[in-house]
Amino acid sequence: MAENALHGVNLTGWLTLEPWVTPELFSGSGALDEPSLVTSLGARGYREVVRRHRARFVTRDDFSRIASRGFNAVRLPIPWYVFGEGGPNPGPYLGCIEDVDQALEWAEEIDLKVVFVLAVNPGVPGDEQTWNNFTDERGIRENSLWVLSQLGSRYASRMGFFGIEVADDARIQTRRGLGVTDGLPGHLLRNYYRAAYDRVREAAGPDPVVILPDAGIPTDWRRFMAQRQYQNVWLDCHLDKPSAIMANMGYAPGANTLGLRRIMAEIHRHIREDQKSGLPVMVGKWSSALPIADAAMTPEGRVALERIYSSEQLTAYEKLPAWFFQTWKTTGRLSSWDARVALSSFERGALLLRAGAHLLMTGILSVVGTPIGNLEDASPRVRRTLGEADVILCEDTRVTARLLSAFDLHVPLVRCDENVIASRVASALERIEAGERVAFVSDAGMPGVSDPGQRLVDAALDAGLPV
Repeated sequence: MAENALHGVNLTGWLTLEPWVTPELFSGSGALDEPSLVTSLGARGYREVVRRHRARFVTRDDFSRIASRGFNAVRLPIPWYVFGEGGPNPGPYLGCIEDVDQALEWAEEIDLKVVFVLAVNPGVPGDEQTWNNFTDERGIRENSLWVLSQLGSRYASRMGFFGIEVADDARIQTRRGLGVTDGLPGHLLRNYYRAAYDRVREAAGPDPVVILPDAGIPTDWRRFMAQRQYQNVWLDCHLDKPSAIMANMGYAPGANTLGLRRIMAEIHRHIREDQKSGLPVMVGKWSSALPIADAAMTPEGRVALERIYSSEQLTAYEKLPAWFFQTWKTTGRLSSWDARVALSSFERGALLLRAGAHLLMTGILSVVGTPIGNLEDASPRVRRTLGEADVILCEDTRVTARLLSAFDLHVPLVRCDENVIASRVASALERIEAGERVAFVSDAGMPGVSDPGQRLVDAALDAGLPV
């Protein structure tokens, strides 16, 4: 595992709005992105929505839970209008520099590193108001450089400030047949990267890492900025979208074991090509998302395959200087994209709490289905999980005691029925956070169907604990 590596999560959808992260903010408006939300709600309505959202969506508790889950860094997209009226042409958008200040303070309190990302996307098709169109007519490129310079000088001396990524994403024009694809001409993107490097170095000195998105084309960066005057520069590849990975492969593998192997082979190839640039390579975005499932695959089978996919990716990235899961949280708890859900079954040691730290084990909440009829119907996994538990929460201790007796298991039981669940949740979470394995069973069947188990599971996921 890479020494001093950053293993973190993105904070997507907090300071910049994303409909897939917080769809409720866009519901009923007809808007599909932030500019159209402004049009739909009007400037005043939009600002009220954004102000409430930023105050509630990510808090200090989130930073604490990120650290407790074994991550040591966050990747924070910052909008181009971050300085509000104090910056260039904010229009109707609401600045958020105070939120950025607060985020860095929270991170420093618990020893998290922060990578700031200027949320501009040169060459990516989109509304010009989002600065995606890097043309000189509107000064978009120069304004981006100004914001990078201001961020660099503001946070240059801060311990939690690790580096700046000069764009969140990028797209380069490529020839296709007789035409070219959408995107920015490659030489213009490279010129922007060089200018951004100069601005950050002038403002923040030599220490912060300057990070460049590879625009999805890893073969275009060989020996780029490899000259001696460029120091502490990383290349970033985004591997969170299976559709983009499959496009590089030229075909669409199914969501099955064979398809997963092919996707992983493409991921390894992408990283190797990026590394030929001579620059350190990080993965700024990855997820558990797989292609559309095969018709025969059950929901349980897909969950298992996504866990295998996550595990394979963790192995693929273990020698890189940094990776960031996309993303920390979504209001819909999207199982492939919300780290609290997608990585909940991974033990803390698999994520590496701190650079140079020992691999620490964390507790886990196991939801265990018990036989409805014959006790011999219990699977070996059920017996193993109950036997490894430090404590078992159950509806009726007498019923569960008979189950344990049949398996010759001796584990403490704690009553946790509908009448006492409210008073049991907090202590159960404390035990998990302390490293204990907590199992929850109903009298018969799968917990959470018609018993208080769902309340306990929801509380554990809200706390960022593995389930």
